[in-house]
Amino acid sequence: MRTRNKVIIGVAVAIILIIIGIAAYFANQPTVQITAINLEIEYTGLFGGYFGPSSQSIGGALSATAGSTITYTFTLTSNAILLTHSINQIALDTPGFTLLSVSPSLPYSVSPGGSVSITLEIQVPDTSYVGPLNIIVVTS
Repeated sequence: MRTRNKVIIGVAVAIILIIIGIAAYFANQPTVQITAINLEIEYTGLFGGYFGPSSQSIGGALSATAGSTITYTFTLTSNAILLTHSINQIALDTPGFTLLSVSPSLPYSVSPGGSVSITLEIQVPDTSYVGPLNIIVVTS
């Protein structure tokens, strides 16, 4: 009986120590605090402004564990009256952030009055970071 109780207590202590170790590991992980998401639209065609101002703030605070992957979605709406415009390229302009994928695939055409939701898969820096995430969209 006593041996059994000692084994149960030993297992319970081991589980508690494992949980404390895991919590300490994650508590010491560097974090990435995105304070704002800024969009810079580069209009390369004859006309500009059809997706709004060249510089826009489109999002607020996000946080992630350093080195992890985040997904961010934003929508562009064309206020063009006659012409279809294309989203040709998307890039990140914040050091340490890596753009892994863009959906839908580019180039993507948006008809007058139409819109598109763009989803970015982004790997954040593997060190601590506090500041904005800057996204560049090249259009024509």
